Amino acid sequence: AAVAAACHGFAEPGAVPAEWTCGASDWNPTAQVAWVRFDAAAWRGEKPPKRVILPVSRFDRLSVTAIDATGRAHREEHTFADIEALEAGARMAAPLPAMSATTRSVILEIDRPWNARTVAGAQLDEGHDQVGVWDYPAMILLAMLAGLLCAPLIFDIAFYSALRERFLLWHAATTTGFLAYILTATGLGVTLLGLSAWHEA
Repeated sequence: AAVAAACHGFAEPGAVPAEWTCGASDWNPTAQVAWVRFDAAAWRGEKPPKRVILPVSRFDRLSVTAIDATGRAHREEHTFADIEALEAGARMAAPLPAMSATTRSVILEIDRPWNARTVAGAQLDEGHDQVGVWDYPAMILLAMLAGLLCAPLIFDIAFYSALRERFLLWHAATTTGFLAYILTATGLGVTLLGLSAWHEA
């Protein structure tokens, strides 16, 4: 099962949060670095998590630190370029550092998150291949819907070249908006193009 964050905070580079917010509130970044803490009590007695899951969104650097009961820290750093895109849903994943039975907490440091959703959507999971909002049948249906939306878009452009009616432009813009929403919000764009499209944007 996915493990939700216990607390989060914000700080400038090189500093630690002056205070932590525990609970699903105040996710809007107030500084350049977002900190997210997961407590090991959430998975104690169960299979420990293997990776961190984030919504697809830009950031500069992700630092993942596992802290054990003695205070020893195991740290790994990732850039947006080496994050793995999941095949179902608008999600991406990064591996966790080595953890043991004495691991007390996992802390994420996200440098310059693009928006609050990057921080609010952070989770830990056990590393199953299929983790996301949509499964494969749903993704196939979404791909078919995206393909169907291309048809009226083509017709709008073709008819506008002959009729020059403004309504056709408005309809084409609306269709383009629907198509863009499907590609970005559902993760279909990540499945088809990979994270490179977001990295180069």
